[in-house]
Formats: sequence, C-alpha cells, structure tokens
Amino acid sequence: MKPLAVICLIWGLASLGLYGAGRVLPGEVFRVFDYVSIGVCLYSASIIMQIYLTRIEPRFSIRHALRTVWLLTVVVIFITAYSLAAAGVRSNLLTGSLTLTLILFACILGAWLASHLKRPAEIVAVGVTAGLADLFSVFKGPTKVLSESIADYYEGGMQGLPPLVDFVLVKIPMPGQKAFMPVFGITDWIIIAFFSAAAFKFNMRDNIFGKPMEGTIPVLAFFPVTCTGLAVAIFFAREARIFLPALPFAVIVYLIFMLVKYPEMRRFTKAELVPMIGVSALLICLMILM
Repeated sequence: MKPLAVICLIWGLASLGLYGAGRVLPGEVFRVFDYVSIGVCLYSASIIMQIYLTRIEPRFSIRHALRTVWLLTVVVIFITAYSLAAAGVRSNLLTGSLTLTLILFACILGAWLASHLKRPAEIVAVGVTAGLADLFSVFKGPTKVLSESIADYYEGGMQGLPPLVDFVLVKIPMPGQKAFMPVFGITDWIIIAFFSAAAFKFNMRDNIFGKPMEGTIPVLAFFPVTCTGLAVAIFFAREARIFLPALPFAVIVYLIFMLVKYPEMRRFTKAELVPMIGVSALLICLMILM
C-alpha cells in the first residue's frame, strides 16, 4: 500500500499546487503557465508510472488475480464517477481522483500488454500498428466523432452532462479555468506505459536523462521519450488551435530514439514483419478509400 499512497500524494500535490497557482497568477502569464501545467502533469504521471512499474507491477507478475482485482476496482471507480456526474455532481476533487484512476488503469494495462512481448523487435511492430490505428481513428474512425462531441461540449460552456468520452480524458488544472481541463486521452497513456514497460522488461532505457528506473527509490530525473513526443503534439495542437492525434508523435519519437540506441530492436523476423506490414497496409488503404 505504501507505493499507492506515494502515487496519490504525488498527484494530489501536483493538482493542488497547479490549481492554487492558477488562481493567483496574473492573467498575462496564463498562456505560458498553461505549458507549465502540462509539463508538471506529464512529469508527475511519468513518476507515477515509474513507481508502478518498479514497485507494484512485479507483484502482479506473480499474482495475476491481484491485477484483475485492481482493474475491476478501477472500473468500479470510473462507473461511480460517471454516475455522480450524471446526478449533477461537479467537483475538481472528483475529477482529479478520476484522472489518477485512469492513469493507474493505463499503467496496469500497458504493463500487462508489455509482459507478453518475447523480443524487442516486437515493440516496433506494436508501435507502428498503434500509431497508424490512431491516425485512422482520428481522421476516419470513432475518435473523429468523439472529438467533435468534446469540442461542442467545451465550446458550449460545459452545460449539461458531459459526453461519455469526457470521462476517459486526462484532466489537469489550468490557469484561469475553474474546472480541470482535458489534455490528452487515456489511450495515449496506455501506449506510453506499454513502451516504458517494454523497455524496462528488456533492460533498455527510454528515459531522456539516461538514468535507469530503480526498484526502491524513484529516479527523479525521469521523463520517458514518449512524453517528449506527446508534449510536442500538445504544443502544436494548442498553438494551431486544431485537433492533432498525439499518439503518432509519441510513437515516432520513441521508435527513432530506441532504434538508434538499441540494435536489438532492429533484428526483425517474419513474426514481426508480416503482421506489421499487413496491418499497416490495411490501415493505409482504409484511410485512402474511406
């Protein structure tokens, strides 16, 4: 329970600190502080992920039933939060708690998926497929519809019950806003957790500072390279005021960084190449034809 308490403390302090700062800062610095808030959010979530991978996930690897219990608990919390919102309850404490729950869910699921990998080259196949699938979903699939509903809700003054997809978005305090605002989707963090868990499994480092994750004390100089790609996508989306798929940015940055650094990720076999090429070709054809 100690790692979980530390995780809650990290997210609580980050959320409260950002919210308090945003309430007292002068209006002229709001735009700059937006990115400070996003950076703190990504860094805090990265430290939480590190704690999960080094302190909690090893227990799940030998006690699979415990992982299932955690996943079911997260689902129950999600349903409870949605029910309260449907009943008209509006609370930043509730929003912050739900966001932390989603981050933990993403860590559990991402690490679980990574546990099934057998070779480092498989990471590339999953990354390419996930990036193309996200592109298809954003421009031709369900994400396009969902993003439009989210835009309508927030541009309309957040009146009434939020759309269901609003409850699977990571939200943080932003200066000048009374309510926590969405930054990225939880599916993005699932893949980010998958990449970090995969790197950790094969004794590779995806930390831009080069330090390895430790098992006892979290490495404070820790920021996954995928978060750099995610931050770039968020920056361009906000500056251009358009909706950009964040996951492809994270995938591209991660793969370039890791493929250059670790030759074992470039040792492909038919087991990786055939499904990667086949699924990629299918997704590209669908994007062209639809």
